[in-house]
Amino acid sequence: MLVALGVHLLKLGVAVRVLWRRLERTVGCGSVRPSPRLARFCILAAIPLVACGRSYSYACTDRVCTASFEGPGEQDLSDARGPTVEVVTINDGPSVTVRVDGKDARLLEDQPLPIGGYVLTLTKLDGENVMLRIVRE
Repeated sequence: MLVALGVHLLKLGVAVRVLWRRLERTVGCGSVRPSPRLARFCILAAIPLVACGRSYSYACTDRVCTASFEGPGEQDLSDARGPTVEVVTINDGPSVTVRVDGKDARLLEDQPLPIGGYVLTLTKLDGENVMLRIVRE
């Protein structure tokens, strides 16, 4: 997590430098420089945005993909010949409402459900953490 935060902050710093250089060229003089106070403010303002981001991941082998979500969100598995999967809502019960390639369905834990050429199974639901198993038919 800290490494990812550092990478995002490094990218933010590069982006700020590029923007200031473009501003210098637009103004036509080299005297426009970002103040150190502004640079520190931009970096500190970005920390909560980076740190509070949700994590989504997936892994695929042949016809089977496993996707994990931290709360509602969407993942495009098309590069692994999979569908676009979205966790729409996490319901009481335990169940999850998902959207697969535009088709909605309610998944119950450990109960496979065919949806649009795929069989989805809610394999884990722990608070906001959701894990799905997606099998291409």
